Amino acid sequence: MLQTRLMDVAHEGQSLAAALNHSTLNAANALGAWLGSVVLDRGMGYEWPSRFGALLAVGGLFITAVSAALQRRTPA
Repeated sequence: MLQTRLMDVAHEGQSLAAALNHSTLNAANALGAWLGSVVLDRGMGYEWPSRFGALLAVGGLFITAVSAALQRRTPA
């Protein structure tokens, strides 16, 4: 869904947008692993990395909703 939306809004920069999308996903994967290790290092317990992951997912959904709302506001 993300890739399709990105291709719709990228217009002439679709190749660059696709490359940046994959780079961003790789960076987010590394950031998630690092954040999980920080949480464990702080002694919060093994249940907390998944809780932080859920919070990050909710944040991503919020950003998606704001992006969609802003796109609907702008004239085509």
